[in-house]
Amino acid sequence: MKQVMNNMQKLRGSELMNCTNQYCYWNYNGWCSHEGKQGHINATPSELDCPSSLREDFEEQFWILFEECKLLGIKEEVCRQMNFDQLLKFKKSFKESAKGVSYEK
Repeated sequence: MKQVMNNMQKLRGSELMNCTNQYCYWNYNGWCSHEGKQGHINATPSELDCPSSLREDFEEQFWILFEECKLLGIKEEVCRQMNFDQLLKFKKSFKESAKGVSYEK
């Protein structure tokens, strides 16, 4: 565990921060472990409204959205290059364009 924390600190070049936000995706054993240096700099650990926090169910929601977009017609290779916001925008635009379209004969 200590080795993991030392490696995280070396990668960031900054001090590790304690964090009690158990709902955050980046909380690892009570430490803020954000993947990006800027996210780590912007973090306000132990606060629910931390600007760098992601909810712990983010990954699950991302993969659900990923599968939905594939079903709507985006090729998997294209989906894999899109982030959460891009997939969400596609899904919303697809729904908007489908409004008023009747599929009944």
